[in-house]
This record gives sequence, C-alpha cells and structure tokens, in this order.
Amino acid sequence: MSSKNITRRDFLKGAAAGALGLAAVSLTGCAVNDAPAASKGIYTPGTYSASVKGYSSYIQVEMTFTADKITDCTIAADGETESIGKAAADELAKLIVEKQSVDVETTATADITVPAIKKAVGNCIAQAQGLAAALNENTDSDSEDWLGEAPEIADSQITSTLDTSLLIIGAGNGGMMAAATAADAKMDFILCEQNETLGDTRHWIGALDTEAMKKAGVTVQKDRLLNEIARYASYKCDMDVIKMWMNNSAEMISYLESLGLSASVNIAHENHVGGNHMEYYVPSIWHTISAPEGSEFAGTMGCERNRFLEKHIQDLGYQVNYSMTLVRLNQDETGKVTGAIFTDAKGAYVKINAENVILATG
Repeated sequence: MSSKNITRRDFLKGAAAGALGLAAVSLTGCAVNDAPAASKGIYTPGTYSASVKGYSSYIQVEMTFTADKITDCTIAADGETESIGKAAADELAKLIVEKQSVDVETTATADITVPAIKKAVGNCIAQAQGLAAALNENTDSDSEDWLGEAPEIADSQITSTLDTSLLIIGAGNGGMMAAATAADAKMDFILCEQNETLGDTRHWIGALDTEAMKKAGVTVQKDRLLNEIARYASYKCDMDVIKMWMNNSAEMISYLESLGLSASVNIAHENHVGGNHMEYYVPSIWHTISAPEGSEFAGTMGCERNRFLEKHIQDLGYQVNYSMTLVRLNQDETGKVTGAIFTDAKGAYVKINAENVILATG
C-alpha cells in the first residue's frame, strides 16, 4: 500500500480487511501519567469516591484525605472473583494507604480488576487535588433504548482537548492494523486504548488468494465459504462485508509481509462432520504469522503481531495512548461522529476532536 498516494477509501478498506481477517478465524500528544504520589499540602481534606467497571461488577472506591495524607481507602469489589479480583481489592486498599500512592504492586493476578481499581483510586486522588470530577461508570439510564443514552459531559469538566485528522479507538487486532497503515501514510492520528497494555494477539488470520496459498496449491470455493460464514452467523450478517474481506485479505497479508513478517497457510480437511452429522465446509484460509527467527516478537504460537505493530508505529513517531476509556462519541447536527470523550488514568475527561473516527473496539 503506497504511503504517498493513499486514498481515504483505500485506507479504510485495508484497515477493515485486516480486522475482518482476524475475525474470520475466531495520543500522540495525549500522554497518560500515573496518578501522583501524595505530597504535603496538596489535598483538599474530605472523602471522595469513584465507581468503575471491573471484571464482573462495578467497583466502588472511597478515599479520605487530610491536607497532606491519605487516611483511609475502602474498595467495594464483592462482585469480583473472590480469590482473584476481591483479593486484589483487599490488598490494594491496605497498600495504597501504606504507600500513600496509587503506584503500588499487588501479588494478585487480576489483569482487569487491578487496573480498574487503580483508575478509580487515581480519580479520587485527582478529585482531592482539584484536578478531576468524580468518575462514575455505573450510570443507570431510564431510556427505553437498549443502548441507553450517552452521558452528558459539561465543557467545564473537560481537562484537555486535542485535535486530529484520524482518531482510532481500540488498540487490538483491528486498531493496530489501522494504526500501522495510517503511520505508513504519515497521517495525523491518535490511537487510544482503554487497557494499560496491549491485549493478546490473535495468531491466526483468515485470508484468501495469498502467496502462501498459491505456493501450497490451495484453492477455496468462495461461494461455499460465503455461505458457510453466513450460516454460522444464522444469516444475520451483511454478505457485502464478507465479500469485501474476501477481495482484500490477500493485500492485508502482503502488507504484513512487507514489514518483515512471514505467513504460512494451515491446510484443512475438505470437510468436517459436526455433532449433528451435518457436513460443514472448512477451507484452508488460516494463516500463521511469524516474526523473523530470533526476533523479540516471536512466540510459541506465532508472532506477537500487535507488539510488532506497536514497535512499527513507534519507529515512525506515533504511540498507543493507554488507560483511555471511551465515555461517549460526539456527533454534529447531521449525526456524523466528530470525535470522542475519554477518561484518562486519573479519571479526568479528555476530549478529542477528529475529522474521521475508526471504532475498533471488538
């Protein structure tokens, strides 16, 4: 894909094909800092609270401050897994008061609960410092719309505003492919991810008509494949989107190979008999993506592709902005999405205005 004469249509087509290929087989300028440690005279005495979404429940954090000290931290996480998330909450509550900081280490392996708790704690600290409004992700809506209503965020609550040509929301399999091709095209973009680190990479990618398939002598009956994917979705899908993936997935694999990765196709049986004795079409479209031998990105099941792509965009001067949780998409009077509002690691509101938005949230 040319980085000089790329069109908007070609860019979006390539990014979408990358995301769909993964599904088929299965700021710059907005750095996020940890909530600061306590120092004397920086708090407004009082009790502050924040509510965040954990692994399986909403977590309520309540913290009490004097002018120069955190005196109490209570974390209500009874809805989290007893031996994992709940245990982490109990441990963190003690450590935060002991260390006077959100920057503490826990022995618990609660990869979702711990970042959520730290986000709520960071927000309470920011409230006590006068830097943020109370964070409440557990907002009930009386709307009859099953999606609910987007929360209203007053301009006075926005702590910073950024402008960009392209906003990519989500640094997963689709978002990282979009970011990599946008970086190649030298686009002005901001990439936001709600977690503290990249998620796991899906090591197999579905694609058709690739060089690896041609070398292996593999052919696919596209009409049968289209019907099989639609059948698997109970025909509640847009076949034109599936066709778009079919027609562009080979280019997506070629792009990854141009970055130094390699692709090999996994040969499948011609058919498979399911539990109800029906014969399903199982084509050879699975591709394993591998990093060069000895690379830091090579894994036991293939390449840690998202980490590889993160390094690629970093080399081109871009970054993934972590701990950025989407609060709402902004729209103009015509309904066009014009950007979004996020909360950062402290729970402070960040507004990003964008000419184009890619929502790659899974």
